[in-house]
Amino acid sequence: MTLKTRAWSSPKDGNKHQAFAEKRFPSLLVTAKLSLRRPNCRLSEMGSLYQLKERVYFPKRCIFMILGFFGTFLLYATRVNLSVAIVAMVNDSEHHEFNPFNNSVKCYNQLRNDTHPAKNVQKGMKYNWDSKIQGLILSSAYYGFFFTQLPGGILSERIGAKWIYGSGVLISNVLYLLLPFAASLGYEVFIAIRVIEGFAEGLTFPAINFAISNWSPKSERSRISSIIFLGIPFGMIIGMTVSGVLSSTEFLGGWPSTFYLFGSCGILWFIFWSTLVYETPKDHPYISAEELAYIQDGQTESFTVLHENNNNRKPVVPWKDIFSSLPVWAVIIAHLGNAYALVLLLAEMPTYFRQVLQLDIQTDGLLSAIPYVCQIVSSAASSYIADRLRMSNKISITSIRKIMNSIERDKRKSLTGFNFGF
Repeated sequence: MTLKTRAWSSPKDGNKHQAFAEKRFPSLLVTAKLSLRRPNCRLSEMGSLYQLKERVYFPKRCIFMILGFFGTFLLYATRVNLSVAIVAMVNDSEHHEFNPFNNSVKCYNQLRNDTHPAKNVQKGMKYNWDSKIQGLILSSAYYGFFFTQLPGGILSERIGAKWIYGSGVLISNVLYLLLPFAASLGYEVFIAIRVIEGFAEGLTFPAINFAISNWSPKSERSRISSIIFLGIPFGMIIGMTVSGVLSSTEFLGGWPSTFYLFGSCGILWFIFWSTLVYETPKDHPYISAEELAYIQDGQTESFTVLHENNNNRKPVVPWKDIFSSLPVWAVIIAHLGNAYALVLLLAEMPTYFRQVLQLDIQTDGLLSAIPYVCQIVSSAASSYIADRLRMSNKISITSIRKIMNSIERDKRKSLTGFNFGF
């Protein structure tokens, strides 16, 4: 005699059939295969089909995604904070390369000829750094950042992306905490610490990409990576805005509080990252079997073969073919143009607002953050347009990417020049 089991949708039907089963088959252990629509349901201790309990389960890949987002957020927040904070750190009354006026600034406009009194300069400007020294300070982190990109990927494969990424964020934030003290020792020490900070940051982006390949199934890889890298514009927005506010508040100590706040957040982030994130899903002690299977089944075959045995010989990277490929150089040049405009906005826009337009530090930070608010909106709109063009089958994927890339690069460079020109 067989018993056909099913999951009843209503409690009334469940109680009716449960009484029947308990009367006829008191010692029978009923098991059932749970529906895929209810992956978080489990049987009670006695295995009763009628007493399904909802299990509270938060996907472990979502924990990785959230902490990865905040990691990139902190990396870019600490990178752009200095662009605004240096306006408060430098005694610009000693340097007038760009602005010969002390008390007011005149806006020479063909339509209007208004004179706007300059707002009070915030306290705490201690260092007489000229524009050349400021340029060296703002660019120093990129020297280190450039040289650790490839080592970051190699170390992620050999040591593990979790610790390379976490250590990079931690070291850069600890050094960020030391910058106020380094400034008091001289700009040479300040620049040296910024270079080391750049070395640490350069390890992080190859590592987080490697970690994304470990933790994301193929169907969710674009979504997870997009959310993690949304930390970049959010870090710019929050970093610049908060830096402007903190630099103008005397009771919090002025501009040093910017470094203390975000540096401390980086140390706190590392505690969560080191305890809640694991190198691979199979290393996680609390991941569900369903989620583990979902992640592993969604990964590509080449990725699985590469990671199933560390003793296996890794594929040889065809460096000669890579660097002799014209498409590779086209991508490099495109990213070079994008990086030039981005760094120009990050490093010079706050100084331009302060020294030329005579804006106060709070307005400076707010206006410097506005382009990245628009970046989030335009990114969402462009991704929707690109998907619609792809679904229409009228334009190839390569052509869509070229069009979007050209629009973004040309628009940024032209509008940047327009803003500085006026």
